[in-house]
Amino acid sequence: MKNPYPDPLAGRSGYTHELLASLTPEELKQYIANYQWSQAHKSFPDKPNSVYLSKAYYMYRTNQFIYDAQKVLAEHDKKKSDDTEVIDHE
Repeated sequence: MKNPYPDPLAGRSGYTHELLASLTPEELKQYIANYQWSQAHKSFPDKPNSVYLSKAYYMYRTNQFIYDAQKVLAEHDKKKSDDTEVIDHE
């Protein structure tokens, strides 16, 4: 089964935070939906040869990708609601 949600970052390289910041809110929603669909439909070996091939590791990594995208999407929403620039001091 093929993922119906396109990955807006496919074929692009660079720092993830910069790539996510370059996406529109709609593209961020596609990015999130892509990973959520993949989490629900990906299959894994019963006894993977490496922890990096396990479902637990995949869920850990993709949950982080989703969280990062949701954070950027929230910044877009905040900027849109109060019409000011959001500055992250991390």
